[in-house]
Amino acid sequence: MSGEQMLVIRTGLGLTRVQFGLAIGYSGDRNTVNDVVRKYEQGNKPIPPWIATTARALDVDGILEFIQRYNGADDERSLRAISVDISHRAHRSWQ
Repeated sequence: MSGEQMLVIRTGLGLTRVQFGLAIGYSGDRNTVNDVVRKYEQGNKPIPPWIATTARALDVDGILEFIQRYNGADDERSLRAISVDISHRAHRSWQ
């Protein structure tokens, strides 16, 4: 997956870099999460296969439901719920 592909998925979902980063499993302060996703999107950091798979699961598997449930979520509890939900979706797509 290229950084440009990741950017298309994230913006298509209507998520900020922080929301997207937490949804694909990153933790830490918001600045760190934002910086990591920015580096992926700009091609300054290689995207690990597990992140590419999770991002694709967001894009393909239940995208409308995901947007309806999580678009605009910005509190820590909601963002953690996103991460758990997406991890389960990605796991199902790997099987």
